[in-house]
Amino acid sequence: MAATYYVDRDSTGGGTGTTQALSGADCAYQTLQEFVTARAGTLTESVTVYCCSADAAHTADTTACTVTGFTTTEANYLEIASLPAQRHAGVWSDTIYRLSVTDGSAITINDEWVKITGMQLKTNTTTGDGRNAISVTTVGTGTFWFSKNLIQCARSGGTNVRGINIADSTATAYIWNNIVYGSGTPTVGIRQYNQAATYTYNNTVSGFTNGMEAPTTGTVTAINNLFSGNTNASNGAGTYAAGTGYNATDLSTMNYTVTGGSVGDRLSQTFSFVGAGDFHLTSTDGGARDYGTTNPGSGLYSDDVDGATRTGTWDIGADEYTAGGGPAPSNVIFPRGRLRW
Repeated sequence: MAATYYVDRDSTGGGTGTTQALSGADCAYQTLQEFVTARAGTLTESVTVYCCSADAAHTADTTACTVTGFTTTEANYLEIASLPAQRHAGVWSDTIYRLSVTDGSAITINDEWVKITGMQLKTNTTTGDGRNAISVTTVGTGTFWFSKNLIQCARSGGTNVRGINIADSTATAYIWNNIVYGSGTPTVGIRQYNQAATYTYNNTVSGFTNGMEAPTTGTVTAINNLFSGNTNASNGAGTYAAGTGYNATDLSTMNYTVTGGSVGDRLSQTFSFVGAGDFHLTSTDGGARDYGTTNPGSGLYSDDVDGATRTGTWDIGADEYTAGGGPAPSNVIFPRGRLRW
């Protein structure tokens, strides 16, 4: 069994959230936080809340969301996702749902067994400490899955601004196919801090002081990640698990220690992206294309941030270059005529 709910910022709100209608008794919730407030409790089935933008207004959701009050299990999990037909294509769009928060964290997770899939999330930090696009606090021994998200961190002030922040000593997290990029040099793209285990695969991180951060305890495995335009690829602390490797950077070092040594890392690389804010690889890229290791997650996923199938020797980073691609979601405009799923 599974239950489905909807969020649309242009809804009048106050409904049951069971349809995409913008008004009426069963209309979509107006904000993601409204959904949480209305539906928190013990889950007896898996629940997916789809974030939509159904009309021409395309208003941003600017209310920070704290996921709390849910009792979940591995089978009865909570998923926060963009509606697949209205999902980003790896490039930020103001014509689909986005959660954009100023001087706060976009999504803070206080409960176990949560998935975040295909979302556009942005933090705009001018002041304060600990601003994250996704933040997991101390919640227990559950597992988290964060994939295909497009995350921006804009910083003009404040401290400890991060894209994905895992700060739970007992949780396990799987983080793959995300694009995380910053302006104003936010602190960390993907922070994995003292959790039980984190598996970080095929992410693209750009514009941070540290592309990723490892804990002094816990286990982090990082494979096929692309770090471009960061001050450091990683923070130089902690030790990454055996098997970590096939990461690429434009810097001369990955700045990490790997148990048994890393394999396949690519240093001092030049990456060829489609354009500013568009981290798709071009046909001429020689830094990441076909330099990854295939299937690092042992079947966890087989596609990229757009849903394009990864073939042959996988590319490093969130994008798998394809010359063509499948049919695009109906309301997404792709740059330079790129057709991607």
